[in-house]
Amino acid sequence: MGPPRASAEDIGDLFEYVSSLDLVTINRLYSSCRWSCLGILRKLTPLAKQLVMRLIPVDAVFGAKRLEAFVENDSSSKSALKDAIAQLESFKVFIKPKEQELNGNGSEEERYTINSTFREMIMNAITDIQPNKLPWQVPRVTKEAQIIDTTDLEKKAIEKWTAVLHYIVGSSERRTPGERVVKLLVSMGLMSYGSKKGNSYMSRPKITNKGYEFMLRDIHNQIWTFMRHYTQSSTKSESVLEMLFRMSYCTPGTACSADQLDDTQKHLLKDFDLFGLVMWNAGNNMFYPTSLGVNIVFGQSREERMASAASAVDMDQQRPRAPTKKSDEEGKLVKKAKNGLTIKQRTGDTDGKDNSIFIIAETNFKVYAYTRSSLHVEMLKLFVDAECILPNMIVAVISRQSIRRAFQAGITAEQIIHFMTENAHPLCRKRHRLVPDNITDQIILWEGERNRISPTKGRLYDKFQSEELFRSCVEHAQAQGWLLFSAKSSNGMSMVIQDAKHPEMKTYIKEERTRLNVTG
Repeated sequence: MGPPRASAEDIGDLFEYVSSLDLVTINRLYSSCRWSCLGILRKLTPLAKQLVMRLIPVDAVFGAKRLEAFVENDSSSKSALKDAIAQLESFKVFIKPKEQELNGNGSEEERYTINSTFREMIMNAITDIQPNKLPWQVPRVTKEAQIIDTTDLEKKAIEKWTAVLHYIVGSSERRTPGERVVKLLVSMGLMSYGSKKGNSYMSRPKITNKGYEFMLRDIHNQIWTFMRHYTQSSTKSESVLEMLFRMSYCTPGTACSADQLDDTQKHLLKDFDLFGLVMWNAGNNMFYPTSLGVNIVFGQSREERMASAASAVDMDQQRPRAPTKKSDEEGKLVKKAKNGLTIKQRTGDTDGKDNSIFIIAETNFKVYAYTRSSLHVEMLKLFVDAECILPNMIVAVISRQSIRRAFQAGITAEQIIHFMTENAHPLCRKRHRLVPDNITDQIILWEGERNRISPTKGRLYDKFQSEELFRSCVEHAQAQGWLLFSAKSSNGMSMVIQDAKHPEMKTYIKEERTRLNVTG
């Protein structure tokens, strides 16, 4: 079973979002600062980078055949060239001349030109006399006066971020985030106050289906979910993207001046501080990016970390075993395997614990999860019954009641299976299925129990004055696809149609009454 499908408005990551922008918007992004252009250049494939660096000084139109001269004359090289050109076109680095767009390609050779804005910014970066200058850099004297403890900075950042995650899953172990964060979580659909009771809503919102899907993502994608919300809700999306690209080239803990931010970015700065992406000092109008903020753009994905963890475990197993204690090197390998699954990147947990999780699911519905993260324990408890919780492990069982409890919270079978699969112990990846088939099948069957009856809002029509009118209305509703139910008995005639089609049906009945001369 694959990962949960993203909704239509969910665009994979920052670079996919940038590639979806129109030329006018993306040119505003490129012209805003060189860091945006350098970020795009860094994302390109090696061949695409080579094409850019070879052609960046050329202010002219060039054909596809000229590009073919840069690669070997074989199918794999030509395929790589085709992919590189497609990537450069998606980021609007390669642009087709206007006359070619107007006349159509036909049988003519494809021609391109380097985006002039992109070219100018890259050339400026190459020829800059201060190549080591960082974004928002402040004078050296001021920076030295504002040195902060980076360890304390990272600790506070993780405290803020984990507080948000704990709040989403309903844990009270961390402090409640500010009202501004709670409103944002509700507006994004990650949490909901549920049905209205009387004149007041529940005092604390609950996690939604979308919220649980959010929790299944790695930290890189989780943070981008918030950033995408800001870019889509802002009238100046390029300003938001510019700030993210600039931050990606900052060093965690480096003092940055907020005076260089525009109004949109200054507004974002307050929210970034709430999530632990930066630490903002309103007193001197300085802010300090954290590892969470710096890694938004180029953070390692969950798949890359999982591959690293599995590789480390493989290496550890292949290493000859000595009858003595584990060597320091073996200890490093085990530590590397664990760090491969952390929800943070090279940042310690607030209580000094590792935030990795390794899940082993057995065919008897027993679940063993090796984790020191209370956040992961809370996520597991959403769909399992915990039998024993130890400092570094939780023993639980999957039951019909625990799964139904998850369904009632809006969590789907697909999401539950995805969570166990994504966090399966690296050793489980050697077997045929990460999660036993009987468990996945049973969870799907339990979900099917809830889907046997689907409610549909309808409108009831009864007390028909004549059988002919009743028959005409039923036939019309059936022909239009509106009919949900119809019945004729000694008690009378009745039918039910889709509620949304009531105005049309009402008009039809009125016309039929006139045609059939039915009164009453």
